[in-house]
Amino acid sequence: MTAQVLSYRPNTYGSLKQAVASLVHNAGGVRPAAELCRVGKSQLSDFANEYKEDSHAPVDVIMALERATGCRFVTDHLAAAHGCVVVQLPTGEALGIPTGALDMTGWLNLHARAAKEAAELTARIAQDLADGKITVAEARVALRECDEALAAIAACRVALEQIITAAAP
Repeated sequence: MTAQVLSYRPNTYGSLKQAVASLVHNAGGVRPAAELCRVGKSQLSDFANEYKEDSHAPVDVIMALERATGCRFVTDHLAAAHGCVVVQLPTGEALGIPTGALDMTGWLNLHARAAKEAAELTARIAQDLADGKITVAEARVALRECDEALAAIAACRVALEQIITAAAP
């Protein structure tokens, strides 16, 4: 009797298949993930398998799994592949924005926060460039400042969208 040697090749880190595999993993594996979407275990397994080059998850399956898990691995991968970044928009409720429109004080507070975060990012980068370069450690800190500025701008966007939504017939 000859022993069969099975080889295992993990997905390429950073590939679309790896993003799908991470999403399925965060859903608890193929069995629980299959219960969250319209395809079965075998198909989900194929979507994450780099040897199944012609098998890709449909958009509605990805949406169902990303919504259920709260993880945007595939969406973030696709955005990065196109040179973009996805910013999670906060809800108006999470921001304490009343349904409809903000009053003058609310708008001033949102705008002041956005301006403050942008100023802090600018100051951080200017300070980091004092020696003519930005180090990896400095870039990590500046990236957090950048994310805080993006979140503040996103809050303004949510408030503006609420005005438009409230006016829609």
